[in-house]
Amino acid sequence: MAAVDGLLGEYTLPACTFTAPENKEFDAWQIGETRKNAGDKIDVSENTEVKALWKDVENQGGNESDKDDENGSEIVDGQTEENKGLSGGAIAGIVIGAIVGAAGIAVGVMFLLKKKAPVTPVGTSTPSAETAKETTSAEAEASEEEKEENSAE
Repeated sequence: MAAVDGLLGEYTLPACTFTAPENKEFDAWQIGETRKNAGDKIDVSENTEVKALWKDVENQGGNESDKDDENGSEIVDGQTEENKGLSGGAIAGIVIGAIVGAAGIAVGVMFLLKKKAPVTPVGTSTPSAETAKETTSAEAEASEEEKEENSAE
């Protein structure tokens, strides 16, 4: 609505032609702290600001209803509880959750089945590969010396 300039005296408030916000409808005009309806007359003696007030749209038999169908089920958004299905987002969430859960189980099973190296108790030493080779070589030399001594006798 265009501003009205140069008006003094009695003025009849028009019907609202503003575009209402979503799910709202025109309720009344507000002048200062006073509510006025379209068609009401006001006295204009100075610059006066008039604001549109909005209210929620009331259900007038559209898709939303609190009525019951013939089976006694409440109808909401055009659907009874029997024919309400899962939304696409809910289905996608279930699928993603199942995939993540299966992957978690697979990783857990792999972890449990993985062969671990034997654990050496603290305070005991395990021969390293080099020490094991040295021990084997020393044992072999000692064994040869014993054989030589036995054959010399």
